[in-house]
Amino acid sequence: MESPFSGTSQEEGLSRKIRILRAAAKCIEERGYRGTNIREIAKESGIKGGSIYYHFSGKQEILFEIMNHSMNDLITNVTEDIKAGSDAFDKLRRAMKFHITYHIDNPYLTRVGDQELRSLSKQNYGVIVRKRREYEEIFVNILQEGVAEGSMHMESVRLISIATLQLCNVHYWYKKDKHINKFSPDEIVNQYSNLLFEGIAAQGFSRKDRK
Repeated sequence: MESPFSGTSQEEGLSRKIRILRAAAKCIEERGYRGTNIREIAKESGIKGGSIYYHFSGKQEILFEIMNHSMNDLITNVTEDIKAGSDAFDKLRRAMKFHITYHIDNPYLTRVGDQELRSLSKQNYGVIVRKRREYEEIFVNILQEGVAEGSMHMESVRLISIATLQLCNVHYWYKKDKHINKFSPDEIVNQYSNLLFEGIAAQGFSRKDRK
């Protein structure tokens, strides 16, 4: 499923709420949460400033909804995508691919989600942290499945799940308009998965076994 955040903030056919969230993510990523005001968000989204308050109570709710939509997208889509996986390695590869593709397609959204957690209210922070843990558990469960079936070996499933997610956070360096970023999501997944899988494959479990 394509994220509603993909594309430009003024694209036709989008709900006004999504347009506002897209615009806000771009503004906050560029200026920071404290350096962004409602007027700038309205200008970026192409609507009148006062109209924003029909959809959101203020800047804090906008920031929360940016992160909330992002986490819901990731949890829902990765959970659905790995259902088609033939084994733990296939499921992990599918989860990595969606994560990488999502972060490439939604750089403002995902960078704000990482950089502005501290700007959430205590209650909103708690909600988002719980969803982030729920998302991480998807990767933990895949790795545990691999260990249980004997195809993977690692001392700490939790540590490897964190390392996998950090490896896949390509939004910090990947820019579609840069020549150096000539790799497609598939090519990144292929190289990343080869690197990772060689490290967690159980002894005697060959690469041919994963094809």
